[in-house]
Order: sequence, then C-alpha cells, then structure tokens
Amino acid sequence: MKNERWDSFLSHVKSFCLERNIDIPDLSFSYFSRGARARNECSNHTLEHHYRVDIFIEAINCQLMEVDHWFNDSSMELLHLSSMLDPKNSNEPFLSGDVCQLVEKFYPKCFNETEKNLLKMQLQHYEADVIQRED
Repeated sequence: MKNERWDSFLSHVKSFCLERNIDIPDLSFSYFSRGARARNECSNHTLEHHYRVDIFIEAINCQLMEVDHWFNDSSMELLHLSSMLDPKNSNEPFLSGDVCQLVEKFYPKCFNETEKNLLKMQLQHYEADVIQRED
C-alpha cells in the first residue's frame, strides 16, 4: 500500500473532497511545520511529501507494528496464504502452490492424500484453463 497504491489512494481522497466541496490544497506547495521555532524555518518538503511520508507512511508503519505485535509468524502466514483466495485479489498472480501449502500446513487433518492429489490436479487445470485464457 505504501509503495504502490499512493496515487490510487490520493485520487480517492480528492474525489471524496470534490463531492463534498472540500478545498484541496496544491500538494506541490512547500510544507511549513507549525510551532514557534518552525515558523521561521524554510522547508524543502512539499505538502504531498508531508502527507505521504510524514503522515501516511507513518500511519501504515504503526499499523504494521501493531499487526506484528498481535499475530505470530504462523498466523501471518495463514493470513497471507488465505488472502489469495479472496476474489478481490484477482489481479494478483494465482499460485496453486500457495493453496497446496495452505492445505498441507494448516489443514492436514481435513484432507487425505487422495484429496490432496486431486486438489493439486484441479488447481493445475484451473491455472491452464481459467487463468491462461483472457475470455
């Protein structure tokens, strides 16, 4: 999010502001921090840099630290592997190995060996028949 989706996020914010007649500052203007000492200092940062780096990325980093604190590595891996099953992620490359890894690691008692092999074959067919074809 912090590296790839800033422009998309910013366009959503701008459209939100336009719909509600909220003034949008020119993000190319220089940013001056507030405070008694800062008023006299010249800044080489723009408003966009301030909102993107000082606020947005800092907020994302705080959220990541909290997630790291609350979830152990195994839980994070489960979330990551499960996220590929979300239809919203259809623009992400489909990795059948991740689905098989999800089954092997987190659901070993739910699938017998025959079902695991069948799943692998079905995923290979899915990759060949569905993902490879644009239609």
